[in-house]
Amino acid sequence: MAFFRAMHGLVIVVGVLAAITYGICLDLVTTRVCIEYFTIGHIPIIASKDPNHLSLAWGVVATWWVGLAGGILIGLVGIKDGKLVGGFRAFIFNLLLLFSVTAVAAILMGIVGYYCALTGICFVPPRFARNVPLDAHPYFVSCIFAHSASYVVSALGILLIAGACIAKRERKSFNTKTQTPSFTKREIKYTQRFLRES
Repeated sequence: MAFFRAMHGLVIVVGVLAAITYGICLDLVTTRVCIEYFTIGHIPIIASKDPNHLSLAWGVVATWWVGLAGGILIGLVGIKDGKLVGGFRAFIFNLLLLFSVTAVAAILMGIVGYYCALTGICFVPPRFARNVPLDAHPYFVSCIFAHSASYVVSALGILLIAGACIAKRERKSFNTKTQTPSFTKREIKYTQRFLRES
C-alpha cells in the first residue's frame, strides 16, 4: 500500500511538472505573439508586463491543475501491484508524445485562428476588443485558438493514456488467469514415476 502511494505520488509529480513545463514553453511563444492576450485578456496576477515573467507565472497557474488531474487519473488506473502498467519509461514516452502532439496542435490552431481573424470569421471577445490595438486582433485570436487547442488535445491525450493503461491491465489480468501452470523438471520426473508405479 505504501509503495502504491509512493508510485502514485511520483506519477502525479511528474504529471504536474510536465504540464507546467509545457505551459511555460507555450507562454514563452504566445507572449511574444500577442502580449495583450496576457495583459488584457487575463486578470493580472503579477505587476510585471515582461514576457518572461508572464510566461513563468501563467505557465504555472494555468497548467498545474491539468497535470494534477491527469496524474491522479493515470495513477489510479495505471498502477497494479505497486507497479505502473507498461513501466515508468513507457509513461515518460507517452508524456513526451502527448507534449509533442499538443504542441503541433497549438501551432496549427494558432495559424487557423490568425487567418480566421483576418477574414472576419472570428473576433476578439467584445469585453477585450476596445482595449486591444486593432493590428493585434489577429494575434490575440491566434493565441486563443492555440491555448484552447492545448487544453482540448491534452485532455483527450490523458484520457487515451488512461484508457491504454486500463486495456493493458485487463490484458495482463486475463493472461495471468489463463496461463498454463509451469512445472519443474523434478516435478515432471516424480509425476512420471508415480504414473508408472501406479
